Amino acid sequence: MLISEPMPIWMAALLASDAGNEFAWQWRSGRAVYTNHGTECERIEAFGLEVRRGESVAVTWIPGDTAYTVERLAA
Repeated sequence: MLISEPMPIWMAALLASDAGNEFAWQWRSGRAVYTNHGTECERIEAFGLEVRRGESVAVTWIPGDTAYTVERLAA
């Protein structure tokens, strides 16, 4: 993974987790982004999230917040 900006600790923790090992996250503009390139719907247990085939999701955790935010991205 090529990273052009410093990675926050929460991103490093995500990459070290099962969700990081199982899913190919990319670091883009302060967000962890995953696109399901498979043929089936996938479940990311760490976030309780279903990701349909071809769908992308972005996860952010803003400093000072107590929880993460998940955003479904337009195709």
